Amino acid sequence: MALIKVKDAPPFLVLTLFGQSYDKYRHAEQIFLLLQEIEFKWSAVIIAFNLILGQEKVIQELHKDTTPKVRSYEPEVKQMAYLGFFLDTIYALTERCSHVTKIFHNGKLKEGFNRQRQVLLKKPEIDPPLAKLLSQIKWYALFREVRVQHSHYGSSVLAFGYDKEPQTGSSQLIIEIGGGEEKKVLTGKRYNFDLRKTAEIKEGIEKFIQQWALVLLKKLDTNATISRDPKQKEEIPLEKFMEGRS
Repeated sequence: MALIKVKDAPPFLVLTLFGQSYDKYRHAEQIFLLLQEIEFKWSAVIIAFNLILGQEKVIQELHKDTTPKVRSYEPEVKQMAYLGFFLDTIYALTERCSHVTKIFHNGKLKEGFNRQRQVLLKKPEIDPPLAKLLSQIKWYALFREVRVQHSHYGSSVLAFGYDKEPQTGSSQLIIEIGGGEEKKVLTGKRYNFDLRKTAEIKEGIEKFIQQWALVLLKKLDTNATISRDPKQKEEIPLEKFMEGRS
């Protein structure tokens, strides 16, 4: 098994090693548990995404059979459940991130990912790097609005090759838009969410986690060590991990 070089360690991995050092280890246990939860939630996101991909293959095979017959819609029901799992797990992950962000800002930001994002977009001076990052996450608006519709209104059906004859393509969530909240993506009365967009959302959150971790790492004392004892032989300080990271 190849070892990861210090300079190649992903920012989130480095944060899991050194994040507890924030504010002289005053929040060490809480930060450790939260970062562990984020790692678990990310694993769940991958599981949910793979379930969606696998179920999509099942649905596509069913639609290749054009023989007239009555069939169960259990495959589509399963896909709806997997999509809900995917969306809810990403939501839980971002909420855990917001808890860590709150600690790193000494209470200046309240918990809640969307709340923090709105505050920082209005008051970027609180944390310019984080505000810039949150202003650039293109996947978030689509994810949030689809999740709200899927979880709170339930006025959606799953169709395959919607509006196409013969039915080809991929599954789409046909959303009859509910609620009076202002929307940036799901405008109008109906929105077709192509399940292939789950890949874009997964890639977006994966990239965000690393960028977010790097922002937080820059708030730490670069002399911090994993063992908390800089005098220990062969101890590598955070400074070594941060070399070359802009």
